Amino acid sequence: MKKFILLSVILALIVIPARAARAKDARKGLKTALIQIAVFDLVYLFLVLFVWNRLS
Repeated sequence: MKKFILLSVILALIVIPARAARAKDARKGLKTALIQIAVFDLVYLFLVLFVWNRLS
C-alpha cells in the first residue's frame, strides 16, 4: 500500500493533464486540471498524514 501511495503521484502527473487535454476549450481544460490536482493533493495529504503511519 505504501508503494501505491508513492506511485500515485507519478500516475496523477500523467492522467490529470491527459484528461484535461480532451477539453475543447483550453480555459475549461486548465480549470479542470487545476481542480483535479487540488483534489488529488488533498487526498494525498490525507493518505500521507493519517494512513501512512498505520501501514506496517
